[in-house]
Amino acid sequence: MPALRISMIHVLVSSQLMERELMGEFNAYYYSFTPTGQPEVDAILRAVAGAGKSYHHTDDWNEPGYDGGPSAVEKIQRAADEAAERFKKDQSDAV
Repeated sequence: MPALRISMIHVLVSSQLMERELMGEFNAYYYSFTPTGQPEVDAILRAVAGAGKSYHHTDDWNEPGYDGGPSAVEKIQRAADEAAERFKKDQSDAV
């Protein structure tokens, strides 16, 4: 029985840590978002939160990423484009 109790505590703590880590993706310096549960929308929210974490001023969002990758604006736009494609596909599948 003690092993089961320790295992259950481990699962609870692990899930709380994972939730906190995932929520970190939705937090910027001065604002945060709550996940919607809709992957495409959450991807947009994560991109905006990431931009807010990376830069204090929105005028810097067009700068290339710190790793030389896409800018924050490009990441936000990509997430929005992917969401739009998914929504269009879902609408056409429903017809």
